Amino acid sequence: MTTQVFLQAVRYLAQSMLENIEVIESVQHLSTNTMEALKGLRKISNILSEM
Repeated sequence: MTTQVFLQAVRYLAQSMLENIEVIESVQHLSTNTMEALKGLRKISNILSEM
């Protein structure tokens, strides 16, 4: 696997993560722990998408 292909896969993963996070965030009555976990996942996704 070339570096370029790997980075494209990482960016795709990051985009997929963001889409799933947005779906979960759209659900009403999420607990504080859930929201904190989603914030952490969003940070990870942002880092991956910048690679």
